[in-house]
Amino acid sequence: PTDQVTLDEQIRNRINSELKRLRNDEYAVRQQIEQELAKENTDKDNSLISSDNVANTIKDIKQKVDRHNSKRDLNNFPAIKSSQSELVSCLTTNKDRPLDCHVQMDGFKQAVADAEK
Repeated sequence: PTDQVTLDEQIRNRINSELKRLRNDEYAVRQQIEQELAKENTDKDNSLISSDNVANTIKDIKQKVDRHNSKRDLNNFPAIKSSQSELVSCLTTNKDRPLDCHVQMDGFKQAVADAEK
């Protein structure tokens, strides 16, 4: 019986030591996973665009659109405006013969081409 008790005790000690080793291994793996997840989240946070960056980007785009629209404003190009008026007047006068307005059309095309430069 004493040998049996000693054998049971040895088995119990081995099981306990193996459980302890497995728990330590599990803890180490869990720590490693948590560290990698934290690093991954930090990388994602750094790569996300902040609301300030988005606001600045929107502001830049609005300025570009405004500049583009101001370039398209005919008031900035009196040559286009006058040649357009001449063309419209000619077309209105010659409703049945629009081909008679080719001189005004060429003038308008030239004014637009000059403005695009």
